[in-house]
Amino acid sequence: MGLFKPAWMSVDVVKALKAVEKETDQKKLAEIANLAPNSDVRYKAIEKLTDQSVIIDFVRASKRHIDSARDKLALGKLTEANLAKIVVNSGDGGVFIANTAFEGISNEPILADIAKRSLDSSRHIAIKAVTRISSDNILADLVTSSAHSEVCCMAIKKMRDESALLKASLGAHHADTAICAINRINSVALLKEYINKTEGWYSTPMRENNPHLVAVDRLKRLSNTN
Repeated sequence: MGLFKPAWMSVDVVKALKAVEKETDQKKLAEIANLAPNSDVRYKAIEKLTDQSVIIDFVRASKRHIDSARDKLALGKLTEANLAKIVVNSGDGGVFIANTAFEGISNEPILADIAKRSLDSSRHIAIKAVTRISSDNILADLVTSSAHSEVCCMAIKKMRDESALLKASLGAHHADTAICAINRINSVALLKEYINKTEGWYSTPMRENNPHLVAVDRLKRLSNTN
């Protein structure tokens, strides 16, 4: 910064705040929010940030300048879609940033995308995302697009609509996920549909590991009780 400090670095808070008030360059405001020695000056700079890409870059760098109140203020200015970008790349800004960003998301399709894309290192975020989803159709879509068995089975356990459970069982990436869905279907008609569609899908002779055979056995039990 040379021999002369910019006005926003001044120990005179009033002078520093006036300098921030006059500033319009978004990247410069992000720099002030990062480096200003006074917290009021940093928060004022955050308040003036409007460019989503600049805010994202600021948040991703924030682990180098820890100020949780400032970071919460910055995250509060991001759209839910951009908050999700921070969450799924949990290394950006650290765990605190990822968890705080997650708390600002309520859109269920976005939550499903987080559950699907979260890395193994942020498994807890994926699980928390599933707990916030109430739509059976969104949960079924999650199951058919995710390879995380634990997350998928948790989604299945939340589902109530048996047609959605059928969709999940047919589109599951793993046998154990399909079995998790099959064991929650009580409709004879839907089980028959699953059995007809999955004829020849699985080669394992072990009944407990073969979704098709698990469905056959479940259909027999349900038929016997009716």
